[in-house]
Amino acid sequence: MTARSKAAASGSDHRRGARVPRRVPERYRAAVYQALARGVDAGLPAERSIALCADIAPCLTRLLHPVRRALKRGTDLAEAGRQIIWWNGEFAAVQAAQQGGALGTVLHDLAAYQEQRDANRRRLARGLLLPACVYVTAVATAPLPALARGDIPVIDYLLRCAGGVVWPLLIFACLRKVPAWLRSHGVLTGPLDELQLAVPIFGPWYWQRERLIFIRLLALLLGAGVPAQRAWCLANSARNQRIRGQIEDAGAPLFRGGRMSEALAGVDGLDATALAVAQTGEASGRLDEALRQYADAALAVSRRQAQGWATWLPRLLYVLLAVWLGWQLVAAAR
Repeated sequence: MTARSKAAASGSDHRRGARVPRRVPERYRAAVYQALARGVDAGLPAERSIALCADIAPCLTRLLHPVRRALKRGTDLAEAGRQIIWWNGEFAAVQAAQQGGALGTVLHDLAAYQEQRDANRRRLARGLLLPACVYVTAVATAPLPALARGDIPVIDYLLRCAGGVVWPLLIFACLRKVPAWLRSHGVLTGPLDELQLAVPIFGPWYWQRERLIFIRLLALLLGAGVPAQRAWCLANSARNQRIRGQIEDAGAPLFRGGRMSEALAGVDGLDATALAVAQTGEASGRLDEALRQYADAALAVSRRQAQGWATWLPRLLYVLLAVWLGWQLVAAAR
């Protein structure tokens, strides 16, 4: 069986049933993982830990109710939260951790990783908040001279202001939601994936980030005791089919009985440091720790790059807004 077919077989049980329950929203995942980890450390029953998660946000009470019901029936935590709590390969990691007695460690690891991702998103959002306010101010200011001269009625002024704010929001929403909707329905998936990787600056950064996330999740699964071949399939969770297919093909040596370092050597763009780390980890019998340390260090560099973008992007927007506002004022004064 090829790596691609094994991946499809391992994920087929996630697609059973016509209706898939809603998952825990991404903004609450770190808090849920941390609450579950504290419950494990304190020796609380899993059902009690899930009940405590309801205090994080009111919406989680209803969302986690099926998980509590399953736990009361005797289902273990991994299986009970399979379709609601765990994402990508996390289910296999939690399931293996339960069997190996390392559940608390894996949950703390998941919580720490998710907290880092949340912090990066908040930092970027804060960096873009002030430019957004400046833009709204510019939109409201540009038609003021025409309004003061009586060239446009008040209703036209308000419509221009509303249009200047609503249209960018609609475009942003479409750029964010439409590609995901098209992927979920299998429409234009190939062209979208190609376009995503072809965008200058963003494409290489996105490929690098997905590669590091794959290695990080692979290390988590190996540390939890998941067999190497299954861990490779489960860690390959990229939405981009081109990336996912390339990683699946790179895993061929592993499925022929080769070493993990041989499979990693086939992943496009993986640097020599990663391969050396994998070889050293295999020789010492601590491959999961070696891969996790490498991925964490590389992701830290990626986060610093994102922080640089969050710093310079607002400044670029300020310049563009100043030029646009000046042009609008000059045009309105004519």
